[in-house]
Amino acid sequence: PGFAVAVLVLAVACDGNVSCPAGMFSSDSYPPCRMCPGDVSLPFHEAVDGTDLTNCTGSPALADILLLPGAWRASPNTSVVYKCIVAESDGYSPCKGGSDFGDYCAAGHDGPLCELCKDPGMYMDDKSGRCRDCPSLAFVFLQLGLILLAIGAVVA
Repeated sequence: PGFAVAVLVLAVACDGNVSCPAGMFSSDSYPPCRMCPGDVSLPFHEAVDGTDLTNCTGSPALADILLLPGAWRASPNTSVVYKCIVAESDGYSPCKGGSDFGDYCAAGHDGPLCELCKDPGMYMDDKSGRCRDCPSLAFVFLQLGLILLAIGAVVA
């Protein structure tokens, strides 16, 4: 009797059409139902402020898990979900979420945690989460000159 139950469980696990309880996603491997990233039982995948990073309504397959805004993952085949920068001032995040792996980042952003700017003349402002224009060379030299003048005034 125990052997028959184990065979039945493995047969269900290999079938991709498993209906899982709320808060779980269906998996092609054993066990067939796994906890969704961001669930309270997986604190590593939960945002620091306690908010979930994913929405697993309807027990989706791993590749179809909906990432909430402010979340990013390296591939549609990983359950490891990371929290992105979220601006305190207005809640903007370069990670727009969704379930389309190639479209997790907001316009102009790319790379891990959407922290790279596609335009080489821009940098990622880690306070606002937005890509900003790099300062001009003239502005950098002006600041350097003012710093040298201030040091000269203190030394003299």
